Amino acid sequence: MKLLELSILPYVVLTHDHQLVMESKGSFFKFVDDNFTFEKNRDFYQHIQMPGWNTSPQGYAVYTIFFNNLFISFTGLKVKDISSIHGKDKGVPYYFKDKTQVEDYVKKIIAIYQDFNRDNAVLFNEYSHETKEILRDIYQKALEIKNNCNLSNYYNELLENIFAFTGLLSTKTDIIGFVNNTDLSSYIPENNICVHKKFSKLIKCFNAKAKNKNIDIITEGSSYRTISGPRGFELIPFLLLENAIKYSPQNNTITLYFEDLDDRISVKIESMGPYIDETELHNIFSKNYRGQFARMVEPSGHGIGLYTVKEFLKKGFNGIISVSQSKKNAFTLNNISYLQTVFELNIPS
Repeated sequence: MKLLELSILPYVVLTHDHQLVMESKGSFFKFVDDNFTFEKNRDFYQHIQMPGWNTSPQGYAVYTIFFNNLFISFTGLKVKDISSIHGKDKGVPYYFKDKTQVEDYVKKIIAIYQDFNRDNAVLFNEYSHETKEILRDIYQKALEIKNNCNLSNYYNELLENIFAFTGLLSTKTDIIGFVNNTDLSSYIPENNICVHKKFSKLIKCFNAKAKNKNIDIITEGSSYRTISGPRGFELIPFLLLENAIKYSPQNNTITLYFEDLDDRISVKIESMGPYIDETELHNIFSKNYRGQFARMVEPSGHGIGLYTVKEFLKKGFNGIISVSQSKKNAFTLNNISYLQTVFELNIPS
C-alpha cells in the first residue's frame, strides 16, 4: 500500500483483526489539531466492522474501505451531514459539501493502485523468466568448472558459494512471484518432496550469511517422509531461516528440530528473537504487519515474510505455522528483550 503515502487525506490502516499497520497525516495539508490520530481514537477505529461512513468521538467524518484484507480509514474529514467539527485549523482544512467527493477520490487511488499492480505483474513475469534463465546458466557454468577442473579447497568453496547464491536468488524470485499472485493453480506440481532435504539445502545456502554474525545453524532429529504440492517449497525454509538470522543477535545458535509424527511432519526453528507481545503472536502472520520490537531491531521490512510462509504452507500443503516464546536464557540488548523463539510447522504427510 505504498501508494497511500501520496494521499492528501490522513488515514490509518488496520489488519482484518484491527491491529495498526500504518498511519499518515496526509501528504498535502498541515495540521494543528491531532485529535484524529489512532492512539487517541484506538477504540473507535478498532470497533469499525464494516466499510462506509462513521463519525469519530471528536466529530470528524471517517470513511472506511476494506481492501487487500486491510481496513483503511480516511480520517480528520469535515463532510456535510456527517461531521460536526468546524474550523480551518482542525482536521483536514477543507470542507466537503458531498461525501461522494471523498468516495470518488478514494476510488481513483485504488484504481491507480490496481492498474499499477497489473502492469507490475506483467513486467515481473518477464523479469522472473529471464532471471531464472541467467541463474541456470551461471549454475551450469560453475558446475562445469567444478566437475572438469582439479581445484584447491579454496576455489571449490567459492564455487559452493556460487551454487548457494544462485539458489537464494531463484527462491527470492519465487517469493516475489507468490506475493504478487497467491493463486497456486498455475504452479507445477511436485511429488516426493523431502522436507528435511529442502531445509538442509537452504541451510547450506545461508551458512555464509550466518557466519557473518557468528551464528551456528544446527539440526536435530530426522524426517524421512515426503509430501506433494506446488513446486517452490523452498521459499518456506528460505523465509524462516532468513528471519531467524536477521533477528537473532550475534554469537547465537539457530536449531532446527525434525520429527515424523503419526499423520504429519513437525519442524521447529528455535532461536533467540525480540519479544513478541501477546497481542502480536497471531498478527505477525498478517500481511504488512510487523511486531513493534521487530521494527526496532530491523527498521526495514514490509511484513510479508511470515504471511507468505503461512499462505503458501496452507494453500499448497494444508500445513499450519505457529509461534511461541519462552523466557529460558532471555536477555536484554540495546533495551530490547530477547526470548527463546520457536516457529513450528506441522505439515500433513
